Amino acid sequence: MREKIKNIIKDKYGRRTLLTFVVVLILAGVSFAWFNATVTGNEDAEGAEVTTANLSITYNGGPEYNQDNILPGWSGTKTFRVENTGDATATYNINWETLTNGFTNQEDMVYSITSTNDGGTLEETQLPSTGTNIPIITTVAIPVNTIQTYTITFRYINRASAQDDQGSSFSGKIVIDEGQVNTRTIESLTDNTPLTQDTTPGTFAGSGTSGSPYQVESIEDLVALTNNVEGGTTYSGKYFELTTDLNFESNNSYVDPTDTTITVSPTSNEEDSQLSNLVYIEKDEEFKTLSTGQGIKYELTHDEGFKPIGNNTTNFSGTLDGNNHTISNLYINRPDTNYVGLFGCSTGILINVTLDTPTVSGNNNIGGLAGNSNGTITNVTLTNAAITGTGTGQYTGGLIGYNSSGTISDVTLENAMATGNDYTGGMVGYSSYGTITNVTSNNATVTGNDYTGGLIGASKTPLNLITIEGGSVTGTGTQYTGGLVGYVSTTTIINNQVDIDVTGTQYTGGLVGYSYHGTIQSNTYEGDVEGTNYVSGLIASGSGNNAFLSGSVTGTGSSVYRTGSGSNLALETITVNGVTTPSTNVTSNSGQDISSINDLNDIILADSAMDTEIGGQLINGYYWGTNNQGDFALLNTTDNPLPTFDLSGSGTAEDPYLIYDVADLRLASYKVDKAYKLMDDIDFDLDNGTFYTLSTYVNKFTGTFDGNNKTINNLEIDTEANYVDYLDIIWMQQ
Repeated sequence: MREKIKNIIKDKYGRRTLLTFVVVLILAGVSFAWFNATVTGNEDAEGAEVTTANLSITYNGGPEYNQDNILPGWSGTKTFRVENTGDATATYNINWETLTNGFTNQEDMVYSITSTNDGGTLEETQLPSTGTNIPIITTVAIPVNTIQTYTITFRYINRASAQDDQGSSFSGKIVIDEGQVNTRTIESLTDNTPLTQDTTPGTFAGSGTSGSPYQVESIEDLVALTNNVEGGTTYSGKYFELTTDLNFESNNSYVDPTDTTITVSPTSNEEDSQLSNLVYIEKDEEFKTLSTGQGIKYELTHDEGFKPIGNNTTNFSGTLDGNNHTISNLYINRPDTNYVGLFGCSTGILINVTLDTPTVSGNNNIGGLAGNSNGTITNVTLTNAAITGTGTGQYTGGLIGYNSSGTISDVTLENAMATGNDYTGGMVGYSSYGTITNVTSNNATVTGNDYTGGLIGASKTPLNLITIEGGSVTGTGTQYTGGLVGYVSTTTIINNQVDIDVTGTQYTGGLVGYSYHGTIQSNTYEGDVEGTNYVSGLIASGSGNNAFLSGSVTGTGSSVYRTGSGSNLALETITVNGVTTPSTNVTSNSGQDISSINDLNDIILADSAMDTEIGGQLINGYYWGTNNQGDFALLNTTDNPLPTFDLSGSGTAEDPYLIYDVADLRLASYKVDKAYKLMDDIDFDLDNGTFYTLSTYVNKFTGTFDGNNKTINNLEIDTEANYVDYLDIIWMQQ
């Protein structure tokens, strides 16, 4: 499109030309608003001014909404988002492009709209009559680089008059159109996707070793990888690498976007020789070829779109290194298919790649990167994803549908939108064992039925160093909704920060909806939580040691608490059903009041709630130590870097760590399960040292401390804390 425009505005004399055209972009699953635009520029289109706001609307499951055989009491939701990627504030309108309303008593079918980032709202009102171009919300302002996420809630009121319309239906299509569009300046009208250098599409250069990996140079190569894995080659022990960014919407990412054939040449390796019968495959054997016969690009961005790499019969088991390249505008629309994503099933290693604006829908096991993963995923970024689990299928995640004992680390999620049935999460629908660490999620929109979480719907996997910032989680089923995880079973969730709004029904928590024998501690939550029965700012059912730092809790039923059980802290201004619930008891369902995490004075209180080792394990960038005034305080690592653990020895009974002075003694709190030996007398007055304890009630000392007949002099502890033991320095677990 951009190249075509550029060619038009340059006439044969190279003169400046002014013309008006209409930009109409309908991408797979991402419909852009239609805007009139005026272009003024020279023959190279440098510095051209384009009157457009670059607004896009992205739907979960497409713009249409169809509901049949509706019974009184039914409710349903639809989500979409509008994004301004231009450089000026714009306004827009939201309309019903078409609406068919089959209800006789229209006051019984109502709907309402809520939004984020000051988007439009609609108070509950009756669904309009059948028609076209019906305004819903008008003149919505959207600043630059802003995403406004909308949730539409439909409800069939359960009352006597509603019986007349039971079994009725309605359908409609929601669009945005131009309100006011401001001017921005662009440097060029050309497609900036690098032109592929692939001269042998469908044939991988390289030998598949770590030193000479197979080269993925074009979209055709990705299609070849799909076909080869489906043909029986798992590529176990083989290596692939991306050599360039790939954009399914860009002609430059294809060798020939209009080609109606796919060349699928197996590699020269002997183990792949079973694919020799796939050397040349007609395009329409692999994809549904439309009557227009428009070629590979059209087929991959319409209809069913891209076919996932690997399935539950043959997994991809190799290594794909993205080399920090980006794959953009992946489109998969296979609502009746299981194991759907760029990779259907992977037991391999997927690293160093960004997925931008994937639109993926499937039945069971659906994710942007992989429907099912039992491998390793590291250094992966997912942006602007719209992932949808359709029908009654399960396991929908922004990145992975089902993580089966896989390892996930160093992941960034931006504006992930995941919508599904049971087991829906912003990153993973269900995670069974494995490990997940160091994940950042910003502005996620997650909507599911039962088992719905901001990061994971349900999990048996340890979670550590997770940060969730902004967005919303909505569970529309009967139970288990959490800002981090909906349901946790027999695993650990430690040292995570969650800031997201949560709405559910029964068992709804800011961190976790329901914990079955989970260890949940050292986590913080900020946000608003709403539900019915068993609603809590931290864990709705189960206990833990965590902190609720801001927000509110609202519940319409019973068992509605500020923190839930365990040893927790809560900001004193937090409300439960609109009322503050002050408490001085850390183990109550309200937790103990704090005014700020920096204002904590009682180390035992903080340790029981935050599980912070003295001078050791960090909690959100803080640790306990001695400040410049000689007082014991909560310190941050930016202003007070942790000392290096440099004790001599190896910490075993045969070779214990050796302690010579107060500084060495403090270091012993870093590793409370090791063996130590005192090598000299220690005098706290002479060393000008202060000390609190080697360990605490939560982090008990389980190692060996050999005093070696030495003496510790002038140790003084002045505290109101509990549990100070026989040497006044050690809490021991026998």
